[in-house]
Amino acid sequence: NSDMMNCLTSAFVRNIVGGGFTLQAKTGKEKLNGQIETLWRDWCKAKNCDVTGQQSFSQMLRMAVRRKKVDGGILFKKCYTSGGLVPFKLQALEVDELSLSWSTPHGKNHKVAGYWLTQYSVDGCEIASPVYYDAKDIIFLYSKRRPSQVREVSDMAPTLTRIRDANEFITAVSVKERIAACLSVFIKKALPVSGFGRSGSSTPGSTQNYDGNK
Repeated sequence: NSDMMNCLTSAFVRNIVGGGFTLQAKTGKEKLNGQIETLWRDWCKAKNCDVTGQQSFSQMLRMAVRRKKVDGGILFKKCYTSGGLVPFKLQALEVDELSLSWSTPHGKNHKVAGYWLTQYSVDGCEIASPVYYDAKDIIFLYSKRRPSQVREVSDMAPTLTRIRDANEFITAVSVKERIAACLSVFIKKALPVSGFGRSGSSTPGSTQNYDGNK
């Protein structure tokens, strides 16, 4: 929720995705290239590429880049549906939907065979049994930095302490300035008790020269 971190991630998303990815077909036939590129642009619309019909392909890419930086990864489930331009759509899933209670292997090799994903009811309550999906139907976007790593790690993990300290410092300065703005100080200086002039005498008509004569 840091404003500084949001500025950084927003700039990162703009530089990576920008206005979205485009497809340039090179079949050797100009007419066919135009048809393919037109169909690609049509598929990138929300109603054709997103199973929920809420995000265009460019918006899904921006979300993927942001979640990769903040959460460490994102899941995309391949959905072979009957609706849309072609029978293929994507469903974006949070990495938190990977089940922590089920890890039964579906094979004896060392490759990722599939994923157990937590299911939710319409009202948002978790259903007891997760559902298994083959690895070929899931796109798991994350960076692997260690040989034994099987889950995502936020790219921003090393910066969390500094961001927290910077936010606390800014908050402390803001509170300090607000308190200072509510305070007013008046200084009243009393007249000197020893009188006026160099001699310190307050008697009218009494003066003293530099040679000490009255």
